[in-house]
Formats: sequence, C-alpha cells, structure tokens
Amino acid sequence: MIKLAKLYNLWLFIGLAILITVIGFLAASLPILLYLAVFIFIIIALLILKNPFWGILLVVFWLPFERLGAYETALGTLRLSQVFTVITLLAWGWQMLVNKKIHFRRFPVFIPLVLFLLVNTLGLLNAVNLNRSTLVLLITLFTMTVTLITVNLVTDRKKLNKIVIVLLISATLVSFFGLYQFVGDMVGLAPEITGLRPLYTKEVLGFTRIQSTALEPLYFANYLIIPLSVVYALFLGRVWRNRKWLLILLILLLGINLFLTVSRGGYLGIIASGLIITLIYYRRFFNWKKIIVLIITLILLYVTGVQFLQIGGETLNWETFIEHVQGVFSGSSYEERISTFSAAWQSFLQYPLVGIGPGSFGPETATFANVQPEGGWQIVNNEFLELLTETGILGLGFFIWFLMIIFFRSIKALKMARDPLPKALLVGLFGAFFGMIAQYQTFSVLYIMHVWFLFGLIIVCQNLIFTNHEQAN
Repeated sequence: MIKLAKLYNLWLFIGLAILITVIGFLAASLPILLYLAVFIFIIIALLILKNPFWGILLVVFWLPFERLGAYETALGTLRLSQVFTVITLLAWGWQMLVNKKIHFRRFPVFIPLVLFLLVNTLGLLNAVNLNRSTLVLLITLFTMTVTLITVNLVTDRKKLNKIVIVLLISATLVSFFGLYQFVGDMVGLAPEITGLRPLYTKEVLGFTRIQSTALEPLYFANYLIIPLSVVYALFLGRVWRNRKWLLILLILLLGINLFLTVSRGGYLGIIASGLIITLIYYRRFFNWKKIIVLIITLILLYVTGVQFLQIGGETLNWETFIEHVQGVFSGSSYEERISTFSAAWQSFLQYPLVGIGPGSFGPETATFANVQPEGGWQIVNNEFLELLTETGILGLGFFIWFLMIIFFRSIKALKMARDPLPKALLVGLFGAFFGMIAQYQTFSVLYIMHVWFLFGLIIVCQNLIFTNHEQAN
C-alpha cells in the first residue's frame, strides 16, 4: 500500500483537475477565466502526452460529471471524461508509434465485443431512424474504448492503487455535492443554485431526489454502486487496516447519497453487490467486531436518511418515501414498463436475428421516427430485452458471451489471488458487476462510461492476479 504522503504528483494532478472544473463553471460569467482554463487544459494535455496513464486518471475522476461539468456545443453535450478519453487514446497511440512497439495487454473480451459491434452495424439496415442508430453505435463504440485503455494503461499494482484513490476522491466530492443539493433544495434554494433538474425537486414528491453531477438519480445511483462496492470489499478484505474508519465513513457518505437518490434499481443493485461480496468474504464477515460496526453503520445510515427526508418539510416524508419505493408493481411507472416490454417484444419479432438497429426502440415507438419527442426517446427499461430488440438474438448472445467471460475469468482469478489488494478490488468490482446486472433489469442505457470502466478494471485485476500467479510458479 502506497502512503498518501508520497503521492505528491497525484495530488497535484487532482488539484489541477478540480481547478479547471471550477474555472469552467465560472467561465460563462467571467470570460477571462476561459483563457486560464485553456492554458491549464493544454498543460494537462501535454502531461497526458508524456504519460497516458495521467489521462486514465482524469477519465476516472470525471466519470460522474455527466450533467454538471459538461458543456453544450452545436454537436451536443461535451463531457470532460469524453475529452480526456480521446486525448488518452491519442497519447497512447502516439507513445506506441514513438517507441515503435505495438503491444496490447490481455483482452479476452475482444472477439465477443467485435462480433457484438458487427451485429449492431448489420442492424443499421433495419433502422427507421438511421442517423440516431448510427450515432448510438458510434457512442457505444466510443464508450467501449474506456475498457480498452483501462486494461492497457493500468498495468501494475501501484497504478491500480492510484486509480482506486482517484475513484474514491471523485466519489467523495460528488457525494458531498449531493448532500448540498438535497439540503439546498429542501430549504428552498432555486434549481439554478442546487443544479437539480425540476423533475427531482421536492415539489414533485415532497422531498428531493438527488442527482449530484449526474444526468438523473438513476445514473448517479448506478455510478455509486462501484465505489460503494470497492469500499465494502476493502473493509472486509482488510487491505486498508489503518484506515478502516475512513472506509466506514465512506460507506456512510456514499450510502446516504444512494439512499437519497430514491432509485429502486439502485437499491436492488447495491443489495445484489453486497450479497456477492459478503458471500465471497463470508469467513471474514462473520467476525463480531465487523458485524457490530456494520450494523451500527446501517443504523446510522437509516437514521440519517430519515432525518434528511424531514429537512425543510412540514410533514414527515417517510410514508411518501416508502410508498414510492414499494411501488414496483403498481402505479404509472409499472404500467409504462409493461407497455414498453410488450412493444419491445413485438419489435423483436420483426427482425429476430440482428434486431431493429441500435437505439431504434425509441424511434420505432415514436409518432414520428425522425423527430425526437419532447421528453426524449423512449427506452425499454430492461437492458437485456432492449438488446434483444435492437440487436436480435445474435447481438444479445454475443453480449452475454462477453459477460460470461468476465464472470468465469473472475472466479478463476479469485481462486488464484494471493496479493490482498487486487483480490479485494476484484471482489468489490465483481460485486459491482452483479449490481449493474441487477439494476439493468430496471433501465436500459448501455453507453455509460463508468460501466465500461468497471469492465476494464475487472480485467485489470484479473490480469494482475494471473501475472503474479505465473511469476510465482
């Protein structure tokens, strides 16, 4: 374990990242700061060109900044995580050219991903809105590159450790912002100040649903599954023994944020993740000290969550909260899901082999296929059913093949693991993997950068464990 005091360059880099974010927020009202932002950006780009690993650190840092920290352009929303992904890809390619050595790390999912993309391409022939389908395909391909660069740039234990630190720092920052967002909205601050979309303010349910820097609460909950799972695994895996109370505080902070998203899919995902991690570490879990600490943490999380729900409210919002969470099989949301499931199945029957085309479910069910509805394109709200509809039996089959490779390779790596850090991280990420699959039963957007980062980091841990095992033998 690397001492934080020795990570001076990393902390400096994170400081620059935060600075450029703050300047970016202020640039609209103070144009002169735009020049400073550009200057800092150029410095960071040069650092990435010199060492592409800095680029993947920046990508990880900005993963949750989907809405706040993003910039609207003529071509659409531009996010810093996307910008630094492009720069990192270019820097990595340039480095290989300069060194005259093209080398790729073990990437066992290459074939199923290529075949999956091939099926998506064939599906364009059936698309009712070719422009949207082509765009969705290109965005999906782009987000997949996050997996590729993560695997190829995070190549040793020290780099893996830095990635985890940056991930937790970023998650901590956006979680504190989430709490500010909740309290600010509950006491009456305007959405322009809190950064909330009107749909998630207290005016709708009587209490705020936080989205922090994400597009919506569901996406924020989806992101939080990753750092929460990692922290829980580090706690049970006894990797950061001298920082166990920091891990507990992180569980409490991230857990409260997940609680306040009021995302039923997020709750389902973290429960699935927690169960998997507990099962793998069951011997270490059944320790009376850890059980007591975790029970106290859960009680604090519950009590704190209830108290937050009452901030600025005239009545107790707990009943409304429970009613909303329990309404899985009732209400307009349930009826909408049943409707989209039926429509998706009917669309699948049209082109069962390669589907109706990537991103085509929305245009297929819209009044006008080439005109986006005011509320946005409709989705199936179940990723696997949406894949079946849009990519057919072949596309879904190749995607499941991809997931099965990650699953069985993780099982094999966990049996071989001796180094506690990559093992604990793999346990946490493996749990998050199951959490994502569980939450994907309730929504359906595949081109999310932090999801493909998760896949990449899982493969990184697997590769490190296999390499250590080969060297030991």
